[in-house]
Amino acid sequence: MTYVPISSCRMSPFEFEQRLHAFDEAVESTEGISTFCSGSDWILAANDTLHSARSMHLWERDDHWMACAMGELTPFTRVLQPLEMTWAFGCPLVGSDVSSRISLLLDVMREPNLFWQVVMLTGVPEDSVFWRELQQRLSGYYSYEVFEGAHCIQSEIHDGPDDFLQRRSSKFRANLRRSDRQAVSQGMEYDWVTDFSDPYRLFERMMSVERNSWKYNTGRSIFLIGRYRAFYEALLHRLAANGRLRLLFARWDGQDVGYVYGGVLNNVYRGFQLSYDDNFSSLSLGHLVQWQMIQKLTEEGVELYDLGMVMDYKKRWADRTLRLLNVVIFSSYT
Repeated sequence: MTYVPISSCRMSPFEFEQRLHAFDEAVESTEGISTFCSGSDWILAANDTLHSARSMHLWERDDHWMACAMGELTPFTRVLQPLEMTWAFGCPLVGSDVSSRISLLLDVMREPNLFWQVVMLTGVPEDSVFWRELQQRLSGYYSYEVFEGAHCIQSEIHDGPDDFLQRRSSKFRANLRRSDRQAVSQGMEYDWVTDFSDPYRLFERMMSVERNSWKYNTGRSIFLIGRYRAFYEALLHRLAANGRLRLLFARWDGQDVGYVYGGVLNNVYRGFQLSYDDNFSSLSLGHLVQWQMIQKLTEEGVELYDLGMVMDYKKRWADRTLRLLNVVIFSSYT
């Protein structure tokens, strides 16, 4: 294979937007990472709404990509960092071949005139060939520190809803089925959104439910924080535009009373938010919309449900934890 100098691999943000399909294919081929949160929808929505005063730095060589931004990260002023740094789920270095990914990284770090002080890699799978080889190839050339990342809790759904449910506790199954029967008897219906032509209206439908939730009325809703609301709205718009949005509403007497919202990339679904009208808390409506979503996803062939950050209430839905690391690499001139 002919060596391609790193200077020839740079691209502009505009060029990156034109090649998002190829980038997402590289993400899908990368083993062990948080797939959706390394993909273009998540990282670009985050870059546009959550992070300011940064410049994008993007490289691609032989279907291997590094998507980063240069900006301040106290106490350093020139940190090459992932496009999404708020939760740091995604890996900014993607592609199918481990050695090629690491070679791309090392060549980027040697690029003249980049003048970086720190390179930050997030979403590095803890138990992976990539991490083991990266340590070997950094050793002796760069100093680095490793920090625990934001782990993701996940569930396999490739074997269908019945097998998924069978892996839950008997108490969980009994409670879910009882709530389902009760909700149906009281006239609860579910609206699986397939028309994405008006994302503004879809987001407002979500917010109309959110405003009646216990989270919103106790000041705990993430949508009460302006920049997070902007992020999830921008993400919804991106997903609606490319058909990767997954949104389900629970409806009672003609009104939206619950929702669950997420996105898909290849055969992975990543859940973002769910909420429900507090007047229906006795029906375990949060569980019911989650269960409805899982059944719909399995019908379309989705194989993995990523529930996001590890939290106790999610564990009853999960089969495993994807453990991730953050790696901070220091320039020899820092």
